Amino acid sequence: MICICKNVGESMLVQFRTKKWKLKYANNPIDTQRFKIALPPLQKQIAKKQKIAIIGRSSGPKGKRIEGLIEHCCQPWLAEFPELEIDIIAPQSNLLSAKTHERISHLQNSFAQRLKIMPHVGNLHEHYHNYVAVIGSGRVAIEAILSGINCLSLGEYEYLGPVTSENWQQSKASNFGDIGSQELELTFNWTTVTKDLVSILHQTRQTPSTSLATEIDSKINSPAHVLSQLAANDFSDINIHQQVLDVYRSAIFKKRIPRHIPVLMYHKIPENELQTRHRIYVCKNIFEKHLRFLRQSGFTGLTFSDLSNYWMLKKDYSLFPRKPVLLTFDDGYRDNLLHADPLLKKYNFKATIFLLADHRIVSNTWDQIDETEPTAEIMSLAEKQSLDPETWEVGSHGFQHLHLNQVPRDLALTEMQTSKHQLENDLKKPVFAFAYPFGSTNEELPELSQLAGYQFAVNTDKGGLHLADNPRSIFRVNIFPEDGVPQLRKKTSSWYRRYYFIKRGQ
Repeated sequence: MICICKNVGESMLVQFRTKKWKLKYANNPIDTQRFKIALPPLQKQIAKKQKIAIIGRSSGPKGKRIEGLIEHCCQPWLAEFPELEIDIIAPQSNLLSAKTHERISHLQNSFAQRLKIMPHVGNLHEHYHNYVAVIGSGRVAIEAILSGINCLSLGEYEYLGPVTSENWQQSKASNFGDIGSQELELTFNWTTVTKDLVSILHQTRQTPSTSLATEIDSKINSPAHVLSQLAANDFSDINIHQQVLDVYRSAIFKKRIPRHIPVLMYHKIPENELQTRHRIYVCKNIFEKHLRFLRQSGFTGLTFSDLSNYWMLKKDYSLFPRKPVLLTFDDGYRDNLLHADPLLKKYNFKATIFLLADHRIVSNTWDQIDETEPTAEIMSLAEKQSLDPETWEVGSHGFQHLHLNQVPRDLALTEMQTSKHQLENDLKKPVFAFAYPFGSTNEELPELSQLAGYQFAVNTDKGGLHLADNPRSIFRVNIFPEDGVPQLRKKTSSWYRRYYFIKRGQ
C-alpha cells in the first residue's frame, strides 16, 4: 500500500490496523522542471504593490478555511498594507456561504477592489511569481514552494504556519496541513495566521538593492531557494516514478524469495585478541571457523550487486541460491585485506566491504575515546584499488564516517552522494549499497540514500523482518569476538531474526 504522506500511514495503522511492513511511502509526483525561481528582471522595476493568493476548493473543509480567512484575516491585512492585493482562487466560489459573499462585497467596497474572487486560473504554475505569498495546502503549497514563494501551510486538518526547512518534514507528513491521523478539528487560531502573514509582508516589502547582481545572489542563496531544492528532490516525478517501481520490485522479490536472507556484519579481523572496549572484531582463527561452518551448511555468499541482478530482473529467480548469506565488512580495516581476503578465497565466499571515500583517513579515529584505546589501520587508496573484484564488492560507508542522523539533511545527502561518486571514480567499480556509519539512522536517511543513487542500504540492529521490506534499511546481525559456531548457527537462522524483531519491538 503506497501512502502519499506519513499521516496517511498512521491512519492506516490506527484505524485499519494495517501491518506496518505493508505500508510504503511516495509523495505526490509533480513535474518539478516546470518550476523555476524567478530572478530579478534585467530592467529593475521597484513594485509598488504586494499581492498574495489564497488558493483552494470552495467546498468542504477547504471552503471553511477560505471563509475563515475572509472573516478573520483579510480586513486587518488590507488595512495595514495599503499596497496589498488579495486574489482568492477558489473554483465554484458560489458554494461559499451567503454571509461570506456579503463579507467579500464589504471588503471590496472598503478597500477599492483590492480583494478579488477568481474561480479559475489557467496554467496556475505560471502565475505563482505574481505573489509574495501563497496560502494553501497539498499540491498548491508544493508548487508555491517550488517557485520560491513564501507559503503559509493552511489545510483541511491543521495550520502549520510558514513552511521552512526546519518544519519541512512535519509539513510533508500532513501533506501541508491536509491530512491528520486523528479526528478532524475545524477550530483555528486566526490571530496566529494574521500575524504570520503580516511578518512575511513586512519582510518582502521591496526596496532598492545596491545592484542587480546583489539581488540575484541573495535570491539564489535565500531560504526560499533552499526550500525549493528540497521540494524539487522530494516531489520530482522522476524520483517518485523510481520509488514506485522500487515498491513493485521489492514486492516481486519478496514473493519469489520469501525466506530469510541473513546479513552478517564484521569489522576487524585481527591475528590475535585486541585489548579494546569496542567488541567489533573477530579473530582470524574464529573467522575461519565461521566460513567453514557456512560452507559445510550449504550457504552461498552473495553481494548486493548479485541481489541487484535479481531485483532488476536481469537474472532469473530460478537461479537464486537455496541458502544465501551476505557477508559485510565495515570501515575498510587493513587486516581485512591481510587476514579475511585469503580465507574468503579459500572457502570460495564473496563479501561486501563498506569503505570510506576520504582516503586521507588512515585509522579509526571515530573510536578513539581516550589515549588508552588502540588504533586500527585503514586501507590506503592503493590497497583499496587492489581488492579482488571476484571476492570483494565495494560499498560506501560515507566520506568521513559521520553520524548522519546528527547533521543537517543537505550535509547527509552530500556525504552519501560524494562518497558514491568518489569511490566509483577512484576504484572503477559500481557502488550499489551504503552502510550508515555507527548504525546511526532515522526515518529520513533511507529516502536520502535513494536520492543519492543507492539501491540498498544497511543498518545495525534495525530494519524490516525481510530484506525486501525496506531495501534501504536492511537489518544486519552483529558478529562479536566471542561468537563461535553455535552463535553463528543461531544468528543465521530465520527464527533468530523473528525473535530479534519482536524483542526490539520493530
